[in-house]
Amino acid sequence: MFDVAALTSFDEGTPVSLMASLAAGTPVVSRVVGGVPEILEDGRLVWGDFAGDFADSLEKALKAPPEPEVVERARRVVLERYSVERLAWDMDKLYADALGRAGIRADPRGWRDDQD
Repeated sequence: MFDVAALTSFDEGTPVSLMASLAAGTPVVSRVVGGVPEILEDGRLVWGDFAGDFADSLEKALKAPPEPEVVERARRVVLERYSVERLAWDMDKLYADALGRAGIRADPRGWRDDQD
């Protein structure tokens, strides 16, 4: 429903709003901050703190939106890297590895504990 999404933050980690915009097929203009460059491979990144640079990038995005193939590729990448299923698997593996280092046997497909 949006022509372009703008992320103007000065401090970010991995912004969910940016991932949601890309997953919805919305072009993004963002400052280079936190994990944004890792997520925004095909978007418009704004370097520096100048409002004029950001405004110029927004204007360019509105006048010349990315090709549909670029938008679709960004959408697919975000859905593959940041899906709920991928997050659940990564978290499960993280906990299994931590428990393994603590001497507790665990399996990323479901917890198994020999202590009960």
